Amino acid sequence: MYKTKICIKCKVELDINLFGKLKRNKDGLDSYCKSCNNEKSKKSYENNSEKKLISCKKYREENSEKISEYHKKYYQENSEEILERNKKWAKENPEKEKERHIKWREANFEKVAEYYENNKSYLLEYAKKYNKQWYKENRINRLKECKIYRTNNKEMIANRSKIYYKINKEMIANRSKIYRDNNKNKISIYSNKYYDNNKEKIAIKSKNYAKNNRDKCNILHQKRRAREHLLLTNFTIEQWESAKQYFKNKCCYCGEEKQLEQEHFISVANKGGYVKENIICACKSCNCSKSDNDFFSWYPNFEFYNKDREENILEYLNLIKTNN
Repeated sequence: MYKTKICIKCKVELDINLFGKLKRNKDGLDSYCKSCNNEKSKKSYENNSEKKLISCKKYREENSEKISEYHKKYYQENSEEILERNKKWAKENPEKEKERHIKWREANFEKVAEYYENNKSYLLEYAKKYNKQWYKENRINRLKECKIYRTNNKEMIANRSKIYYKINKEMIANRSKIYRDNNKNKISIYSNKYYDNNKEKIAIKSKNYAKNNRDKCNILHQKRRAREHLLLTNFTIEQWESAKQYFKNKCCYCGEEKQLEQEHFISVANKGGYVKENIICACKSCNCSKSDNDFFSWYPNFEFYNKDREENILEYLNLIKTNN
């Protein structure tokens, strides 16, 4: 038998392996070489693309069972080769592979959900086992990807976190409490270590927070102070805002519009609690002037004394008492 053959189109003598099989010819080989046959097929498809598509579609519809059986059989016989080929393609085209997965999941959402429900326990065990291993192998790249994603989607992440927190507030609080109770030493060691390594950063952050949240920080400080003296403490930022509105954002002693402080009508030294019935608005100078003095002995002798303001203060306190 001849080992070579001449292609009738390109007129080149080629190895017989470069010719397709065709039983009707005497030698059992096609007259065209494979490359010429490919060109011929491409031209034929370009000239008759619509007809080809219609005929292929019709054939698939009429022979769907036959085609599916053929594919199954082919996959069983060549499963290892197909998997290797797919893996190779996925490595060479990671972005295309990712897009393909996303499109498939979107198109088959119900199927994916059903599969997850039927195989939930297996999938969770698989994830626990292999996700840790994958993360160890790809940790650095994954961290870089996460950092880039966070910087590009700050607002979206913040909004999503706020919504999630509102919906799951109680669950998060309980989970955090359980974790803190079970990991006190771990948290303490981590906090001390973090503080030692980030003293300047923490100081700047705390300073900026105190500057932007003066009232909140003041309330926290006053509550801590009241607890140290074993006094009642339940004053809130909402109650502070209502007090400022009542006194029209002016000092209740001198009547001037200055930066206001939370003044204890009965001082902490005299067992005055940090409650709405004992907190009024005062400027710094008036607050320092009153100090631990009794209101009824101090205010009538104060240089900015005003009878109307005195009555207003007492009325405010009496109003709050009657409402409660």
